[in-house]
Amino acid sequence: MDFLADLGYNINENFTLRRGGMLTRKEVEELSQYRNEEFPVTSFYLNMGKGGPDEGQTMIRLKNLLAQVEEERDRWTKGQMESVEGDMDRIRAFVRDQVMRGGQSLAAFSCSAADFWRTYTFPRPVGNHIHLDHEPYVKPLFRLLEQYGLYCTVLVGKGKARIFLLHLDEIQERSDIFGAVPGRHDQGGWAQARLQRHHDDRVMRHLKTTADQVFDLLQEEGFAKLLIGGTEELVSQFQEYLHPYLRERLVATFPMGITTSAKKVQDQSLAIVREIEEREEGELLERLENEVGAHRMGVAGLGPTLRALQRGQILTLLVNEGFSAPGKRCMECGHLTIRAEERCSYCGGELQPMEDIVDEIMDQAFAQGCQVRFITGGNKARMAQLGDIGALLRYTMKP
Repeated sequence: MDFLADLGYNINENFTLRRGGMLTRKEVEELSQYRNEEFPVTSFYLNMGKGGPDEGQTMIRLKNLLAQVEEERDRWTKGQMESVEGDMDRIRAFVRDQVMRGGQSLAAFSCSAADFWRTYTFPRPVGNHIHLDHEPYVKPLFRLLEQYGLYCTVLVGKGKARIFLLHLDEIQERSDIFGAVPGRHDQGGWAQARLQRHHDDRVMRHLKTTADQVFDLLQEEGFAKLLIGGTEELVSQFQEYLHPYLRERLVATFPMGITTSAKKVQDQSLAIVREIEEREEGELLERLENEVGAHRMGVAGLGPTLRALQRGQILTLLVNEGFSAPGKRCMECGHLTIRAEERCSYCGGELQPMEDIVDEIMDQAFAQGCQVRFITGGNKARMAQLGDIGALLRYTMKP
C-alpha cells in the first residue's frame, strides 16, 4: 500500500464498527482451519425460535442436544470428556444469555482445555446440531453465507470513500479511504483550467483506487451484491471504474453523504436489502405456485412437503416465518410423521410426540444440503395460501 500513500492516499483498513460478531467467509475459513489434536472441539448450533426466542422450547432443544454428547462418551478419554463438559457449561450460559437478548439462532465453538471459544448469533435459522471432533464443524456457516450472501455498501465522496460489509443484520466498516484532492479555485484563465484538470485527475485516481479496494474485498470475501451511495455525479463516475464482476453485482445506488453515521448506512442498506430479498422471495413463491399448479417440480402443504423431504427431493424449502405444527419423530430411525400412528411405519420404532415438527423438517433439510428460505413481510399471505410450507424440487416421482 506504500505506493498509494505516495499518491496522497491514507487507507485505514479493517476499521470495524461491529454490531455483534458478523460472519464473513474469511472468518469461517479461519475457523475451519483450527484443529486440536489432543482435545475435541464442540460445535453447537441452535434455533431459538422462528419469530424470536421461545424460552421453554429453547431450553428443551438445548437439553436434548447436550444429551447427545453422552452417546459419544466411549469415543473419548476421561480428560477429553472433562474438556467437553466444560464446553457444555459454556454453551448453557451462552444460550441463557441469548434467550434474554432475544436472538433467533446461534452457533458456538468450544474447546475448554485449550481455552478456545467462538460464538455467533443470527436472525436466520442454522438448524439444531451438536458435533464433537478435532476441528470445528462449519458446513452450516458456509451454507448460511451461500443462502444470505454478503452485501457491500460503498460511500463515495470526492476526497474520501468508506466501504462496508453487511450480512443479515450486521454491519462492518472495512476501509476508510482518504485521497488528497485539492479544492476548486476561483482563478481565471489558463491557471484555473490547469487547477481544474489537476482536481479532476485527483478525483479520478481516488475513485479508481476505491474501485480497486472494493474488487480486492470481493476477491477476499466473495460478497453477493453491491450498493453505492453518494452524489449522483460521483456515483455515476465511480461506476465507470468498477470491474465487470462488480458491475454485475450492483443492485442499487442511493444519495448519501460521506460523513453519514454507520448506523444510518446500515439502516439504509438493510432497507434496500430487505426490499431485494422480499422481491426474491416473491419470485420463489411465483415459481412454487406455478410448479404446484402444474403438478410438476413443486409441492405445498405440510404433508406433501414432508413426503418430498423423506424422498430427498427438496431443492429449496420455503417456510412462512413463525409457522409451526405438531408431529412425531421415530426414536429409532428419525422418521418424521404427522399421522395419528403409534409406531413408525418404516422400522416399527417408538414415535415421540413433538410440539413443532417444522424445526425438525428444517434440520433434515439443512442436513440434505437444501436451501431454506423464510417467507416474510408482504409475501406471508401468499405463502399461507400454500399451507405455510412448500418446496421446489430437484426431481419428481411418479405417483
